[in-house]
Amino acid sequence: MSAFSLFIPSVYKNITENMISETFHRMDVGRVKHIDLVSKNKNQNKAYVYFDALYQSELAMSIYGDVKDENSSKLQYGKSEHVYWILLENRNQYDGVSCVGEYNEPEFTEEEIAFMESHLDQTFDVVDMDYVHAIEQELSNARNVIQMLQFSNASLYNTNMFLQHQNANAVTPSSNKEKNEDGEVSSSNDNGPLTMKDLNGHEVACA
Repeated sequence: MSAFSLFIPSVYKNITENMISETFHRMDVGRVKHIDLVSKNKNQNKAYVYFDALYQSELAMSIYGDVKDENSSKLQYGKSEHVYWILLENRNQYDGVSCVGEYNEPEFTEEEIAFMESHLDQTFDVVDMDYVHAIEQELSNARNVIQMLQFSNASLYNTNMFLQHQNANAVTPSSNKEKNEDGEVSSSNDNGPLTMKDLNGHEVACA
């Protein structure tokens, strides 16, 4: 048995296990062994899909590779590009016994057949928009945090550069005073008594 399984985060309530199983067979993805449908809200379920085997088709290999390498893929199962399921890695364990939704050459009810046939012609989006909006909001919040961190880092850098520039230009005045032999403080710029020249050009000390 194939160990491959998928998690579909959102399918409508009126989609049964057999519908999901038939869809994977019809799209040439694989033969389903068991499906767990878990209620998500009043309109949607979550689906855990366990395969008995994957088909050797290009689509099956693409989905397998995307989920294993990128942790997600999608299956566009209707005519419109907006009609698809998000496919994620399934981390739940299969008991190996249950076979709800197991694919057999199906005998669907008239209601199930009518739903699948009409579904192919519809263009409404079957992706859980609450889920999509939540992911978009998380990405937006993450971008805002990154921008705030970048701005804070730039501000700290500019402040640091400003302080370094201020320190480099700061002048520390040197002392112009020194002590004489008697311990008195005198100016090192003292050039002696003031003098002036007399009428004959001789320097004389000022009182």
